[in-house]
Amino acid sequence: MSPEALKGEFSFKSDIWAAGCVLYQMVTGRKTFQKENPIELQKQIELGIYDEPECSPGCKDLISKMICLDIQTRFSAE
Repeated sequence: MSPEALKGEFSFKSDIWAAGCVLYQMVTGRKTFQKENPIELQKQIELGIYDEPECSPGCKDLISKMICLDIQTRFSAE
């Protein structure tokens, strides 16, 4: 669930965030946010804390722009 969705706010950019998490997992084989405790997981998502993926610089850049906390600067479908 995107950081804004955790706050009860929904936008089309939540789908971009989710796709970024899927891309991260496809590239690394790991979940983007890995806490087992739901409260800790929510905090990790809200703070945008994740391990930088080991991949090409272009892929790292794409992932970071897709899961950017700031919804205004997050990539859009356009």
